Amino acid sequence: MSSHHIVRDDQEPALLVLHLDQHNLPIITSLLEWSPIVIANQRTAEQLITLDIKVDWVMVTDDSQEEIHELMRNQHPYKVKNIEKGEVEAGLEWLVEEKHNAVNVIKKQYPASEQARALNEHNLDTVVLFDDHFKAMISKKDTFEKWMREGQVIRVLSASSIENLIEKEDHFQVKENGMVKIKAKAPYFVYEKWG
Repeated sequence: MSSHHIVRDDQEPALLVLHLDQHNLPIITSLLEWSPIVIANQRTAEQLITLDIKVDWVMVTDDSQEEIHELMRNQHPYKVKNIEKGEVEAGLEWLVEEKHNAVNVIKKQYPASEQARALNEHNLDTVVLFDDHFKAMISKKDTFEKWMREGQVIRVLSASSIENLIEKEDHFQVKENGMVKIKAKAPYFVYEKWG
């Protein structure tokens, strides 16, 4: 069993897993090292449990309460919530209701409406979206600063100034190991290539 099974820390960013495959499993595994609350939909809950990963909360979209309780029988304690909205929106709202302040979301891709919803979430301090290729961090300040390695690829849609970045055709590349600085009107996404 991973350390994730032993200690739960509500102060760490929750992990909302809405897609799981061999490509994103390494990032999920690395995020589990922090012992987050793990939230899933019914499909990913089944996958996570099969991998011996403790699931804490499950979102269901239909009348499958009995089925989900059977699936979760060895996951105590756990919570189940019926949702009527999109999974990202419902997950963010649930986290706010439960007084969490940060989340990492794993999904194959995000429609513009889900990105906008995450970008405008004011009740969570940190929302990070992982898709198949990028980690999308939301900067709630006009200046974004982060240490990055040389060659790292990032995208920003509307930067007014940049430091330690080389502009390429549709992205930026980090010039040298060190701090990257981006200025833009907040809130905005900084997309960091990971996959």
